[in-house]
Amino acid sequence: MAQQTQMDRVVEYFTRFIQRFSTVESLAEGHEDELLKLWEGLGYYSRARNLQKATRLVARDGGTLPASYRDLLALPCIGPYTASAIMAIGYNESHVVVDSNVERLLARLADLKTPVKTKTIHAQIQVLLQELLPEGQARRDFNQALMEFGALVCRSKGYVCGVCSFQGDCLS
Repeated sequence: MAQQTQMDRVVEYFTRFIQRFSTVESLAEGHEDELLKLWEGLGYYSRARNLQKATRLVARDGGTLPASYRDLLALPCIGPYTASAIMAIGYNESHVVVDSNVERLLARLADLKTPVKTKTIHAQIQVLLQELLPEGQARRDFNQALMEFGALVCRSKGYVCGVCSFQGDCLS
């Protein structure tokens, strides 16, 4: 739900959604019309349909998300970003999660002049973060911290450099 949608907008939708579809099985068995009604207002209705398709596959295979990046990518609603997030945050595996907040943070820290949405820069950011990724439990925390830091401190508008712990090292 939060892909390409502001988190503060998603909370109300998620709360209603999870009250109705609280298990993999309930979503897998649910009616598409009811799913779309709960999704109404978020847009990208194909995401809702693909989520239900994926849930049906997961339910058929025992109700647990696959624990491999490649198997996650095989599900209809999961792309590279989501698969990385599940692997890093859900399974604490050695994956980096690069959302727009993380791209912006790294671009400012390194004072990148090339837009971060280019494939080359995105790949460079992933390599850099992979090198910085700590071992063990900290992987999950590392990814969450970077996303939150970009969202709350190194924001796209109204950034707050005065409280930034990186201000002495930031090249931007």
